[in-house]
Amino acid sequence: MIPIKKSACAALAGAILLSMTGCSAISSEEDVYDAGDSFAKAVADCDLDKMAKVSSEDFEDDTKEWEEILVFDEGDKYNANAARFADAVADTISYEIDDESAKIDKDEAKVDVEFTMVDYESVLRGSYYDIDAMIDAIEVADEVEIKITLEVSEVDGEWVVTNYGEVMNDLYGFTDTRDLMFEDEYYENYDPYSDPEYDFELALESELTGPSYGYISDTQEMYDAFIEDQAYFEGAGSEAVFASGTSSIIFVQPSSADLGTACFTVEYSAVGQCDYMDTELIFVGEIDPVIDENGNVSYQLEIEEPEDGYYLIEVSPSVGYSLDPVVTAVCRVGDAA
Repeated sequence: MIPIKKSACAALAGAILLSMTGCSAISSEEDVYDAGDSFAKAVADCDLDKMAKVSSEDFEDDTKEWEEILVFDEGDKYNANAARFADAVADTISYEIDDESAKIDKDEAKVDVEFTMVDYESVLRGSYYDIDAMIDAIEVADEVEIKITLEVSEVDGEWVVTNYGEVMNDLYGFTDTRDLMFEDEYYENYDPYSDPEYDFELALESELTGPSYGYISDTQEMYDAFIEDQAYFEGAGSEAVFASGTSSIIFVQPSSADLGTACFTVEYSAVGQCDYMDTELIFVGEIDPVIDENGNVSYQLEIEEPEDGYYLIEVSPSVGYSLDPVVTAVCRVGDAA
């Protein structure tokens, strides 16, 4: 037997240990990559069960609200059109994981993923006659890239994703669209005062019935300002109903941005809604913004001594009266329903 000095033994043992450590690091980075890849695929497939398998133990409790949202069927969460829209957008999600980005620091790691999906926000800004036309637009729309760094932790020898909430919020914004109605359905079928889901939530500021469909891109700035600042009927009750004999109806748009002159039109109907044949056009004109002492900007339309009935108020940019309105609001005076 050939004797081996202790120093040589120590060197040999160190070399073996170093070799084993190196193999472990490579293996761990592969495990991080695999965990990230599995999670990213599950996200692209909108599959909560598979996401849970590679996520930290709080995943199911933290994501309970997503259980119905990621099922794109008509029901409590979506009307029929919105369900088809969400399903079509979800089908466009793909991903690519950077296999060289996995970085490990003890029991924590990170890996980069780039998701690609349709630019659904640009699709929503378009004008469509029905849901089929919107689906066609999704198929030809541009794509957007969403870069996300997955945060991964080692738990009981397994690598699991911990920032799943951030990922889902960044990627699943399209699920916020729950109701879609198109021009043919709106005029033929929709009566907001007979719709059991129609509700006003503000005590002194009534919500708008919604933007008119078909507004063009030039009106987007005005549309955003009116919706974000929640235009309202001044003095209206919780259901935007005024008592008979009300001296005036004032439609106010509070805003901090001067968008220039706006065109207002008002239709009156004694019975039913203002989009039927028995309406009377009682006001067409431009209204300039009013700026108070604090610099706040608003547009105010006053209707003196309104008769009992429905009033349909539409607002358009003042380029011309023929443009599609950016905002449509309905109120009524008296018991005209």
